Amino acid sequence: MACPSECICSWNSTNATTDCSSMNLYTINGDNVDNSTTYLDLSNNHLTELPDLDVQYSSLVTIDARRNGDLVHIPTWVSNLANLTSLLVDKGSTCCVLEKEMLAQNGTLGKHWVETVCQPTVPNTECTDHLLDIFTLVLYGLVAAASFIINTWVLVVLYGTKNRRTTPTQLLMGQFPVSNLLMTFYTVVLLERSVSFYNEYHYHQESWIHSQLCTLCGFIFITSNLMSTQLYLLTIIEMYIKIAFPFKDHLHLTGKKLNYAILILWIISLSVATLPLFKSVRIGMYNVTSMCIPVYSGTLFGLETNIWLRIYASILTLCFETIVVLLILLLRSVSHQRHSNTLTQENRRLVYNVIFMIAIHIVLWSVLLICLFMSTFGTGELGYYGRIGFSRLAVLETILNVTVYIIRKRTFQEDTKRFIKLFFEKIRCTSVL
Repeated sequence: MACPSECICSWNSTNATTDCSSMNLYTINGDNVDNSTTYLDLSNNHLTELPDLDVQYSSLVTIDARRNGDLVHIPTWVSNLANLTSLLVDKGSTCCVLEKEMLAQNGTLGKHWVETVCQPTVPNTECTDHLLDIFTLVLYGLVAAASFIINTWVLVVLYGTKNRRTTPTQLLMGQFPVSNLLMTFYTVVLLERSVSFYNEYHYHQESWIHSQLCTLCGFIFITSNLMSTQLYLLTIIEMYIKIAFPFKDHLHLTGKKLNYAILILWIISLSVATLPLFKSVRIGMYNVTSMCIPVYSGTLFGLETNIWLRIYASILTLCFETIVVLLILLLRSVSHQRHSNTLTQENRRLVYNVIFMIAIHIVLWSVLLICLFMSTFGTGELGYYGRIGFSRLAVLETILNVTVYIIRKRTFQEDTKRFIKLFFEKIRCTSVL
């Protein structure tokens, strides 16, 4: 349906508008637009493309193309409109596509022109032609492969050794590879999508962000990251109780107590990760950023304050601070113990092992929390780089915690040898039969 001639409404001799808004239009014939128009209102229709307007429409100053849900591509001919100062659209991704095409066509001058003229209702701070840059692609590939192999190995050994898989330590440490494998799924999906979209991501950004797969990835990321953080906290609490109160068995996290504690942690993680699924601007949404995580400043996207992110950041910060305090108390408790030398030495060995395992993560978390707060309170490039840094570090952690555990835990190395020995004995027995 073309815009009828009666859409033309002259205000005065120097200012004219063509009002084609809210007319249920799918196409517009440029010949029906008065060439003296200064304001072309095409809002609230079903347009998939703009009408073809040539240089004779030099008086055109503003084009309003908002509330056209299917309009994702703006042709580069709009740059030929000499007096155009405002191109109003809904999505920043629409301006991003135009920006990339103008950059290829006219260089940086074309890019700056788009940044000045194209004015989206929802800004886009992630205008890029790739989901992951080449360095991150290689990093994610290595991390995904290593994470799958190492975490599967740890999981099989921990739960595959009959004489140890029911112990509290094994039960607790076995949750780390489960959480890490969830994050590995997130890593693999982003890796595959990035390869598919490489150099053309700006054309696929909207379809990717609003896909169900992106939502699933964000849900898994938050669940895994939050669960991993809480597991560190539970590990420190379990160790502190064991060292500070060695003879009070009723306080120790064993058997049902530990099972209940782990269950509660999974419930908390899943509950917090579920909140953005309600798609409320006040509690964040998964379908907003390319990383598919609701880690962004609310004001950055013209939304209200992202309350969910404040809650999420508070939980991570509280866990971090509690872990640091308990580590200090652990050291103090060991240094003031008056038990037998053998018990004191054993306690110190346990504490130092835990400190070594977690000290590396304290440094990692310090940077991770900085990135998180950059995303929480930062706008523009500050928020973008904070969000990117946060997601990259969370992915890297999938191999860091289990690698440190393998290196420091001598009993795990012994269990590995025992498991391999039993495995080959079963194969030998099967072949004999």
